Amino acid sequence: MTMERANVSVDVSELHGGICGLLCSGNSTAVASWVDDCLGKASNMDDELDAARTQLLELKLQSWRVLTGADLDFYPLLPDDNCDLQEQVSALALWCHGFLLGLGLGGVSVDKTKPDDMKAGELAEIIRDFSEISQAGLGEDECDDNDAGFALIELVEYVRVSVQIVFEELEEARIASSVQETVH
Repeated sequence: MTMERANVSVDVSELHGGICGLLCSGNSTAVASWVDDCLGKASNMDDELDAARTQLLELKLQSWRVLTGADLDFYPLLPDDNCDLQEQVSALALWCHGFLLGLGLGGVSVDKTKPDDMKAGELAEIIRDFSEISQAGLGEDECDDNDAGFALIELVEYVRVSVQIVFEELEEARIASSVQETVH
């Protein structure tokens, strides 16, 4: 993959999580800046970095299409089931970390002064859960455990559905952000 040849130090799963967090927050224009920051600059790798940047911006467009689609087909970019369980868990943790970072960079904060607001409560719960998942890891004794593999499948499904919920919950904020960008 071009990302590996470009020596990008940020994991692809984390980058995808950040892109999705920014898209959910309504700050899709910040994706290009964030991608550039993550890729950095390397004078001897300009062609590789340009190819990696192009891939990531295409990933942004694909993610946007899936998030806005009616089929609820969103899926976080993670290693496939052929990779070892530790790598899959680590990638999910990095994906959630990137997503939270993207939400934060997009200006999303949970207002705890409105505990009766169901949207804020559900969003806060998802953010807390993602924060916990972002710290996930496996002990050596768990790497071959079938229960751990099943738990990972459930966590990935939870993340997949939760991102769609966050996207829906933040629709009003995205519309308001879009209107502000148009007015300026």
